[in-house]
Amino acid sequence: MTSAAANRARIVNQALARLGTKAKFSADSTDRLAGIIDLIWPMTVGRCFGMHSWTWATEVAVLVRRAEVAPDGYEYAFDLPPGTSGPQLRFFADSDCRNLIRDFRINGAVLACRVPSVWAESPYPVDPGAWDPFFSAAFVVALASDLAVPLQQDTDSRDRYWQEAFGTASEGGTGGMFGRLISQDRARQPQESPQRWSDPLTAARYLP
Repeated sequence: MTSAAANRARIVNQALARLGTKAKFSADSTDRLAGIIDLIWPMTVGRCFGMHSWTWATEVAVLVRRAEVAPDGYEYAFDLPPGTSGPQLRFFADSDCRNLIRDFRINGAVLACRVPSVWAESPYPVDPGAWDPFFSAAFVVALASDLAVPLQQDTDSRDRYWQEAFGTASEGGTGGMFGRLISQDRARQPQESPQRWSDPLTAARYLP
């Protein structure tokens, strides 16, 4: 059993415990429970990671420039990084990630732009054992919500845990435990300011 599989099983069992169900899932399981987990887990991961660009699940990497001329009138073409867990979040013209690139086009796995060097901020898959501990706790509640009906036909638990994880319907899924985590994660990011741009001409070029 790999470390990632063991960590996944631990989180699943924590969600089962929240539902008052015997926590007996393992990465080697092939029973009905394992089949349900295989269906539900990717859905819960997609929702919880897709709702926000978590700082601890993103990395910046320099892109490899292609030899051929870029399409659509752009001067340069770059290969987008492989192995990401979703689309690139932002592109920068410098390794310090100060100059945001706004003028670009993506064709398949190729970025076309007018900048000779590009750094991309992208989401990457993270072993559940390395998740932020507060995110992991919120994820357990969200997973319990998603498992309540398939395992127990319990709509009350589904709704109760959903509200605990994501907030009320009026909050549009951005409240609850995850809403607080998103606010805290955003607070960790440096705020944009005119002083971050290298010069007025650069600012005029990259700012909307």
